[in-house]
Amino acid sequence: MNITNLITSIKTINGAVIIPTNDSWHYTPPNIGLGSLQTNLYKQPLNTNSIVRPIIDNEEAWYAIQDASDHQQEWGNEEKLGTDALAWYASFHKTNYWGIYVPYTGLLKFASNFLGITQNPDLAIQLAWDGLLAHESIHFGVDVAGAQLEIISNSPIYLNGTNILRSPQGHIPDEEQIAEAAMLRFFKSLSLKNYNLDSSLREELFERMVQKSSYKPSGYRDGMKCVPGKIFKKHLNSYLFNLCHVGSPSSFISTNSFLELSGLVPLKSSGFYSPSSVNFSECPIYVFDDSPTKKAVSNVIHFITQISHIEESPGFMEKVVPKYLKQWVHTKELLGNPTYPKNKDNLDFKRWEDEDCPENNTRAWSVRVGKKTNMRAHIDEHISTKRWVARKFDNADKMGHHKNRK
Repeated sequence: MNITNLITSIKTINGAVIIPTNDSWHYTPPNIGLGSLQTNLYKQPLNTNSIVRPIIDNEEAWYAIQDASDHQQEWGNEEKLGTDALAWYASFHKTNYWGIYVPYTGLLKFASNFLGITQNPDLAIQLAWDGLLAHESIHFGVDVAGAQLEIISNSPIYLNGTNILRSPQGHIPDEEQIAEAAMLRFFKSLSLKNYNLDSSLREELFERMVQKSSYKPSGYRDGMKCVPGKIFKKHLNSYLFNLCHVGSPSSFISTNSFLELSGLVPLKSSGFYSPSSVNFSECPIYVFDDSPTKKAVSNVIHFITQISHIEESPGFMEKVVPKYLKQWVHTKELLGNPTYPKNKDNLDFKRWEDEDCPENNTRAWSVRVGKKTNMRAHIDEHISTKRWVARKFDNADKMGHHKNRK
């Protein structure tokens, strides 16, 4: 079946980017041949430092993650392709559609590693998202460093060097070792404040990732060797020098091994491992739905950072009596905050497909208004005009949210 017929949520998302057919290789993990998918992707806006956060429907997330774990071959074979079977980076040296690519299937499959430990599908997917970005951020950083080395030396380094260093399997072991180490460093550094995990759970997550890495191809499975900070930086610096040396042997940089090149990587020196400390505002992040025809899978995650402006339809504010006016204003502020998780209980922001109106090119969303109230607002997303319009305000029971409650 054509993949475009399977996608329901990503097609119409605001800011979607359609990649032409002749560039469709982006839709497959690297090193396994050309892809043939044509779909819309959500691309993170380039004018924000915040990272896209997934909105989770917990009622369906358990099934979706468990279903992903059963698709060992179809959904990214890590033992053959490493972590980049689940998410990957396309270089700006090679394509106009460069950036980090995260398919639903890869994200859900990676989350299956954490569900049994955290017992929380929301947290499992968040950990998967942050972990994959920790790995891919290194590929982005090396790409940027390579470009700066080319400017300094006035010679083509990145493409020449990566082509020479690439293994017969299609990846560069030394670079993957650093990227995998960055991911392991992230899991080793998980803080109680950000993820609400005690020390025993953090240790279990880290050991789980170390075990998974040991079964991956060369380079990936060696990531544990350079997890310590000083060794990590040393390996990164050595790799960049080697990239320059093989890419342009006669350049000034390639003959001066004492140079500190790791500073050219646009990642904070104190946080190579942490997505929260990486500025992704210059790196597009593409998310696309490649999941099977299972509603519980394809609609689990929807990536929205913020809704900057919500209009009120005629008559809406008449229903928002003064008693709930402050709560409604605060709800709009939270929806407009790019760093505030939209799936928090006090918002419970979610799709409301029962009121979708395809003929008007709109889809419906629902949000709780007020932390200790039973009131909700239904908001229409106008796809073509990129407008958000609050249309209904009422008690959750009257809106049909508890119609099955006894």
